[in-house]
Amino acid sequence: MTLVLRTPEDFRIARRHRRMLTMAVAVIVPVIVWALASAAGAEFVVANPLIGTLEIEWTLLILSTLPIALAAWGVLAVLERLTRRARTIWTIVAVAALALSVLPIAFVETSDSTRVALGIIHVTTGLFLIRMLRHGARNW
Repeated sequence: MTLVLRTPEDFRIARRHRRMLTMAVAVIVPVIVWALASAAGAEFVVANPLIGTLEIEWTLLILSTLPIALAAWGVLAVLERLTRRARTIWTIVAVAALALSVLPIAFVETSDSTRVALGIIHVTTGLFLIRMLRHGARNW
């Protein structure tokens, strides 16, 4: 059976469903990377003078990824209403946010394997969100 989109409302509903699925997968991606890295020996314990010692568990990944993913969707939705270049502007902002999110990893005290794993978590999750939210975003 083929899905036929006929009205603008059909396109909006399909885009909303695709973005909700993107949110769900965006939460799962870091947990998968965390599980693989944990199995490979990464300890996921970080220390920083501002936060103290923190053990990064899969629940923390979910609780920190979901609000950021929803915020990314929200920014894109606002830009789609305000500008004709929403996809382009959003992509620039999202890539900059991803680059900034990786910087603090260099300043926490942790093992090299944990540092690499955290970097991979940030980059894979960020690139997934950027790719999937860009798909179908308005840019006319």
